[in-house]
Amino acid sequence: SSSAAAAAADAYAVHLCALLCQGAALPEAKALWRRTPAALKTVSSLSALWACAKRLLAREWGAFFAAARALRPAPLVGVAVEALVRAVRASGVQRIARCYTTVDRATLCANLGMPDSEVTQFCASVGWREDAATGLIVPVGGGAASGGSSAQLPAALGASASLAHANAQLEQLSMHVAHLEESIVLKP
Repeated sequence: SSSAAAAAADAYAVHLCALLCQGAALPEAKALWRRTPAALKTVSSLSALWACAKRLLAREWGAFFAAARALRPAPLVGVAVEALVRAVRASGVQRIARCYTTVDRATLCANLGMPDSEVTQFCASVGWREDAATGLIVPVGGGAASGGSSAQLPAALGASASLAHANAQLEQLSMHVAHLEESIVLKP
C-alpha cells in the first residue's frame, strides 16, 4: 500500500540523514541508497532527499543548502533534515576557521547556506569579525588565523544541549529505522 511505502521511505530518509550527519559515514550513506528498494527510490520525498544528499557528497555546499531548503519532508523526517543542516553548517564553520584567514561574504554565504542579511549577526555569534576597510570576514577563535584546531560553535548552530538532544533523537530514530528495515516487507 502507498502508506506502507511512505512509512518505509520515511524510515530510509531518517536513516540517510543520520548517516550524513556523521560526516565520516558518507560511504555508508551511499551504500544505504544502493540497497534501498527500487520502489522506494521513486517516492518523491526520498528521491528529493537523495538529490540533496548528492550535493553534499559532491561538496557542493551552496547547492546542498538550496536543495535542503526546498525539501518538504514529513514531520519525523523534518527533524532529521534540520539536524543534518545544523551538522553541515557546523562543519562548515570549522572548515572555514581552519582554512581561511579572511573570507568574503559571498563565500561565507555559499559555504554556510545563509543569506547575506544574516552574516553580520552570525559573525558576532561565533566571535568572528568583519574588517570594515576590506569588507572581508576574519575567522578568529580557531583555525588558520590562530593556529587552533576548531572554531567555537555558537548556540545558534546547536552547540548547546539542544545539539546533544537532537543527536539523541537521531540515535533513537536510527534504532527505529533499523527495526523497520528488518520488519517491513514491501509488496509490489
